[in-house]
Amino acid sequence: MLRGVNGLCDGCVHQKRIVSGKGSTFSMCLRSRWDARYPKYPRLPVTDCEGYEPATRTEPADPFDATRTTPSPSGR
Repeated sequence: MLRGVNGLCDGCVHQKRIVSGKGSTFSMCLRSRWDARYPKYPRLPVTDCEGYEPATRTEPADPFDATRTTPSPSGR
């Protein structure tokens, strides 16, 4: 099931969009940080992925993401 231009990544909680200084957009898989089976920048569009988890949250999946706008549960 394709969800958007980047396939499953566009609807996955593990996706982080990266915009280069020249304006190019890349889809980074945050799951690659702890699971070597997933490439950091997968070939798009991704049509099948065992690690796909539907994004149901509005905040980034990465708790260390500098763009996070809501405070962490610990208040830090």
